[in-house]
Amino acid sequence: MANVGSGKFEQIAAPLAGELLTSLEQEHSREVLALYEEQVRLREELRRVVDIMQREVLPRERQLHDMFEKLNDAFTTSTAQLRRRQDEMHSHAQQASQQHERARKHLMSPMEETENELTRIQSMLAHPPVTSSDLSPQLITQVNQQVAQSVHQGSGALRSSDPRSPTRGNNQPQRQQPQQQQQQQQPTRGMPMSPVYSSNGGAMSRR
Repeated sequence: MANVGSGKFEQIAAPLAGELLTSLEQEHSREVLALYEEQVRLREELRRVVDIMQREVLPRERQLHDMFEKLNDAFTTSTAQLRRRQDEMHSHAQQASQQHERARKHLMSPMEETENELTRIQSMLAHPPVTSSDLSPQLITQVNQQVAQSVHQGSGALRSSDPRSPTRGNNQPQRQQPQQQQQQQQPTRGMPMSPVYSSNGGAMSRR
């Protein structure tokens, strides 16, 4: 009975086994073909990417690197030149400052001498003028008034010559000044001529 059952199973399973093997073989062939096709596509895509990288990306990157290198060199050169020029300008500025300081110190001496001389003259003018016993007080007063008036007239002439002076063009005071001077000089016509001594001891002749 066991041999009869196994024989029937083999008869039934033998065709099914052939179909199963045929199906497995076809599926295996299909999967192998699909894998090969995928491999070919990947290789073609990889070849295309490599070609793009070699023709476009790498040359552009090389140009960028060259440009960055040139920019870095230009920046380094310009920075060095700017530093050198700044040092030169600083040196020139120091030299100019030293020259100005020497010139200022050189000009201090004449200014101090002028100031001392003005102080000495001012102290000398603070003393009254030297008079003589031959001069009367009235004559001394008259001479002082005449000198003050002449000085005042000279300053007035300077002011009238200035175009900004408000008294320019007013000739009436100038007409009266010679008359006043003649009136002040009339009493001195009959007085004797006597020398007037200056502060340095020298004699000046009166008009």
